[in-house]
Amino acid sequence: MINKLRKKFILYALLSVFALLVVTLTTINLVNFGMIGSDADRVTQMIAENPNEFQQGDMGQQGENNGGGPGGPGRFGPDSPETASSTRYFTVSFDTSGNATVKVMKISAIDQDTAITWATELYNQNAQTGWYKVSYRYRIHEDVNNAALTNVTVIDYARELTPTFNVLWGSIIGGVTGTLLSFIILIFVSKGLVKPLEEADKKQKRFIADASFNLKTPLTVIAADNETNMLDQGETEASKSIEKQVKIMDNIVTHLNDLAVLEELREPEKRETFDFSAMAKTEVQNYQEIFRRANKELEVEVADDLTLAGDVTMMKRMLDEILDNAVKFTKNKAKLVIQGNEGRVTVEERNEFDGEAGPLDMVFERFYRLYNAKEENIPGNGIGLSVVREIVKIHGGRVNARCEAGQFVIKAEL
Repeated sequence: MINKLRKKFILYALLSVFALLVVTLTTINLVNFGMIGSDADRVTQMIAENPNEFQQGDMGQQGENNGGGPGGPGRFGPDSPETASSTRYFTVSFDTSGNATVKVMKISAIDQDTAITWATELYNQNAQTGWYKVSYRYRIHEDVNNAALTNVTVIDYARELTPTFNVLWGSIIGGVTGTLLSFIILIFVSKGLVKPLEEADKKQKRFIADASFNLKTPLTVIAADNETNMLDQGETEASKSIEKQVKIMDNIVTHLNDLAVLEELREPEKRETFDFSAMAKTEVQNYQEIFRRANKELEVEVADDLTLAGDVTMMKRMLDEILDNAVKFTKNKAKLVIQGNEGRVTVEERNEFDGEAGPLDMVFERFYRLYNAKEENIPGNGIGLSVVREIVKIHGGRVNARCEAGQFVIKAEL
């Protein structure tokens, strides 16, 4: 239990760290890409509104005239005085008939034919602006000098995008590294965190074992002495009360013993592949006599040649608990079906049950007993089916209980 708790702590803590890193780094990169896209849109807007400024190859004279370009000295990004001269772009114009003409070709990465092909593809799209082929930003706009023309301007923004992609790759590497480091740290930290719980768990188990052992002998002595007194002096109200309280205490001790057994169930150190069919038939044969003594019937269907990898002793205990539950609660008849299903072994037990249809998985909880068990004084302590669930879980299977058509059904898949 402690190891499972430690694993869950590591898993949940690691998922929390991973989620925090993902949210933080994703936000940073989304904002980063959003800002770079906004800057690119400002550049394409500036080209659309001031085409003559961007077509000049040398901005030196303009810088003298307007104080250093669009934004003046000391600015950066789209407001930099170097933006007009450093921007690589092309503009293709389309008339009302859809004929394309290269208007500006201030780029070396592609030729005019490619520029027309790209612009035509973008012209036929509905979006006014966006990214194209990863690093190119485009804008579709009206020509400021001729309203009959529609321009498609495409800028090469690869240089400006490089730092953004560097941040993206750095975030991925940093996120993976941070997650791995967190995992390593959590492995060491979790040992110290679960140590007090481990000590408390050991003390609890020791107390249960010691209590059940130390109470058993005094109860046996008290019961024997009370029986002797009843034989010598006859049955009295006091002797009846003592006998009743001894039975109550003995039932509590039985609870403690079963609980100690349940706590000791662990993953088997060595699994072996065994003939599940043969083992099941042997166990069922032993219970046939128990059913006969109780004037009840057990119908059995066990498929041949079913094999399973696991702990044979645990599997026997699982079947014993299921059949023991059946012989206690069925009124007349129970049915056990064991068969193979797509490489798995299915164990299903049905017995008569007076209850509402629906799931009854609460029967697998420790010390839980159905109302009819209490009303009809059926012996038991509500541990047997808890043991079944733990054994099935240890072997990587699943088990459920339900009521249908007046029957109580337990189904385990291994």
